Amino acid sequence: MQETILPKLEASRKELLDLGMRNTLINYKIPKARGIHIVQEKSASIFDILVRQNKAMTFLSRPGKDDDEGVELPELTEEELEDAYNDTKLQTTETEQKLQTKILNTYYFARTSIEEQGVNILYLSLGMLNWYEQGNTQDPRQAPLILIPVSLERSSASERFRLRYTGGDIGANLSLQAKMMADFNVTIPDLGDVEDFDIITYMNDIAQRVKHHGQWNIDRDTIELGFFSFGKFMIYHDLDSSKWPEHGKPDNHPILNALFGAGFTDPEPTANSDHNLDKETKAHQLFHVVDADSSQVLAMLAVNEGRNLVIQGPPGTGKSQTITNLIANAVGQGKKVLFVAEKMAALEVVKRRLDSINLGEACLELHSHKANKRELHAELKRILELGKPKLTHLENELVELDAYRGKLNGYCNSINKEIAKSGLSGQKVIGYLQQIADQFT
Repeated sequence: MQETILPKLEASRKELLDLGMRNTLINYKIPKARGIHIVQEKSASIFDILVRQNKAMTFLSRPGKDDDEGVELPELTEEELEDAYNDTKLQTTETEQKLQTKILNTYYFARTSIEEQGVNILYLSLGMLNWYEQGNTQDPRQAPLILIPVSLERSSASERFRLRYTGGDIGANLSLQAKMMADFNVTIPDLGDVEDFDIITYMNDIAQRVKHHGQWNIDRDTIELGFFSFGKFMIYHDLDSSKWPEHGKPDNHPILNALFGAGFTDPEPTANSDHNLDKETKAHQLFHVVDADSSQVLAMLAVNEGRNLVIQGPPGTGKSQTITNLIANAVGQGKKVLFVAEKMAALEVVKRRLDSINLGEACLELHSHKANKRELHAELKRILELGKPKLTHLENELVELDAYRGKLNGYCNSINKEIAKSGLSGQKVIGYLQQIADQFT
């Protein structure tokens, strides 16, 4: 079976690998509407200010008006340039009005990405490799070398935007690494430990590795604020079977075997709609934390038995309620749950439900601005210091729960019981009486 699954898995992995010229990580072009081109700055100084000193930086516009043609930046003395390299202001080629428009567009686009996908794709790139495709020596391509995850922030609409390092992982250009190795057998090294990282040494190393390509060169101080997406490339790396332990490779996983093989052959769940949920199933053993109707309880029972299933339904039919109950039930049994969604809104709906019943503390959020080491450590510290929860009032409520369940089931049984030998239940009689009342009103 593995002989057939592995090639299919590898084929699917390669579909994630975007090494074409439309990938901005391989062929970067300055967008007109968003992103900022930075000039008269040093990559090493910016890395030190943003990352090591953890300072925020602002943007400087060029003098002149939007309709001025050919206006150049003022020439600075060596001393003035040195001061400019080490201050917290980033020089741009945009006039004030255009600069503010582009920053605002950049801010909204970055925020939309986080809100919809839970992923920050705004980076400040330091250094650029100028390279040429095989057989093409006319059209140079540019690829960023070092990418720092950043965010734009301001306290109010009247304040200027500040650029700040998010605390996320700083890395090399993964797409460029794959492209250079695949097409030119050139290795672009990883950054290593950021604490000991020397940006000048790193760029000099890359320059040595590509020097046999005569027209290629490194622009060490080409700096761009732009959007770069690593999502699919990270999945490509994660699914590399050679990097997994021998006893747990992806092609050995039962779910992947079912997806790429003969399909899912799980038996039907034990409980179905014909069963009395309270008497004939193990529903009483489940941890219900929010309301659930019979169909939702059946889904919980199926998951509790280890079944694989798809739950479908239009908005408002209780899917997020069911997910909340499923997560709570797993946590109650000492299990771990990875909840993944394409849109961040889906994550937030479930997280809000868990927060409202004081189970949010059991969740570790690993998306958007919370997916960096600083936030992760702070959240773990906060949870570890909470102490043991008090359960007295909850135990009292559980005692009352059995009584309420008995009353509700008693009512349900009575209303559906045949009256004498009429062939009619109380529920049907009430329905007929309501029909008669409707006819005469």
